[in-house]
Amino acid sequence: MLLNCRKRKRLYRQSILNTAVISMKVMFVIMFLLVLLVGCSNPQIVGDDRDEHGCIGTAGYTWCEAKQKCLQTWEEDCPASIPQK
Repeated sequence: MLLNCRKRKRLYRQSILNTAVISMKVMFVIMFLLVLLVGCSNPQIVGDDRDEHGCIGTAGYTWCEAKQKCLQTWEEDCPASIPQK
């Protein structure tokens, strides 16, 4: 009777361990498939966000109407308006 009880406990522990291993394998497969799906999506290229004037906003460029060009305001000032002569 005692031997039978030990054998059942060992089989129970093995079944729990087998269930855990199977669960880990399933989780690994799901994570692998998610990585594949996310990796295969079409990401937007960095720096490919030009506005209507062709200025790249993520690089800090804004359109200066007075100078009629894209510029980084910390590098070059954009006057409010061109003085009339």
